[in-house]
Amino acid sequence: MAAEAVYSPQPGLTFNDPTDSLAAKYAMKNHINASIAATPPGATIRIATYSFAFDDTVDRLIAARDRGVKVQVLIDNHLTTSQTSRLTASLGSDVTKGSFVRRCRQGCMSSNPSVMHAKIYLFSTAGLSRLVSMVSSANLSSSSQSLSWNNLSTVVNNATIYTSLAKYFDDMVPDKDNLNYYRTTTSGMHKLHYYPRAAVAGVNTVTQLDALGRVSCTGASTGYGYRGRTVIRVAMFVWAGSRLDIAEKLWQLRERGCVVQIITNVPLAGPGIMKALLKRSSRYGVMPVYDALH
Repeated sequence: MAAEAVYSPQPGLTFNDPTDSLAAKYAMKNHINASIAATPPGATIRIATYSFAFDDTVDRLIAARDRGVKVQVLIDNHLTTSQTSRLTASLGSDVTKGSFVRRCRQGCMSSNPSVMHAKIYLFSTAGLSRLVSMVSSANLSSSSQSLSWNNLSTVVNNATIYTSLAKYFDDMVPDKDNLNYYRTTTSGMHKLHYYPRAAVAGVNTVTQLDALGRVSCTGASTGYGYRGRTVIRVAMFVWAGSRLDIAEKLWQLRERGCVVQIITNVPLAGPGIMKALLKRSSRYGVMPVYDALH
C-alpha cells in the first residue's frame, strides 16, 4: 500500500461558502489545520488572530508543540474562550519560551482603545512547502467561516513576504505602544501594508485613498475590466462614517468611467456613507450596492 501523501500547502486563494457543505464552509480552517498537522519537528508556527474558538485547531497546535514545533500565538483580548484558555494552559504565556500564547491588552501596539485585528498564519515548513505565509479575512471562529464570506491567501517559498510577516508578528509580541508602525513590503504581485499608521499633517495617510488615486478608469487591457473600463469591487463588513472620503472617491471614479460594485452591510454603514454611494449619476445612474445582511 502506497504511503499517504504529506499535506503541503500550495500558493493561491481559498474561499469558504457558508451556504454549502461543511467542507465548503470550513475550507480555510481545514487548510490551516492540515498545514499545522504537516509541520515537522524543529519548525515554527506563528498565528495572529482576533478570535479563536476551534477545538480541533487547538488539538493540532498542542500536538505540534508536543512533537517539537515552536507554536506562537497572538490573540486579541476582547474575548476569552474555552479554546484560548486551554491553549494558554498548554503552551504557557512566557514569550521568552519557544511556544507561547500572548493576549494583547488592546491592539498589541497601542494601549488606547483598539483591537489586534490581524489574521496571519505562518509556517516555516509545512509538508514539502517552506516559508508559508497565509493572510486571511477570517478568524479561527465559526461565525467567520460558517456564517459569513471570507478568504485566505497563501504564499509559498517567498522569503520576502514570510520574513516581513514574521517581523510584524515579532514586533507585536512585546505589546508596547508603537502608533506609527506603518510600513509596506512588496514582492512580485504582492504588497503588504502594516498598521497602526499615524496621521501626518499635509500627507494623505489613508492607504485606500492613495490606491484609488492611482486608478485610471479607461484603457483596460484585453481580457481585463469590462469593455475597456476598469472594474473596482469592494467587499466591506463595516463602513464607518469616518471613511466617507472613500465612498465619495468611489463615486467620483464611477463618474470617470470605472465600473464600481460594492457589497457591504448597509445597516452597519456610518453616517453619510450610503447617501454618497447611492447618489445618482447623470451618466451611469445609481451605483450597484449589495446589502450583505439581506
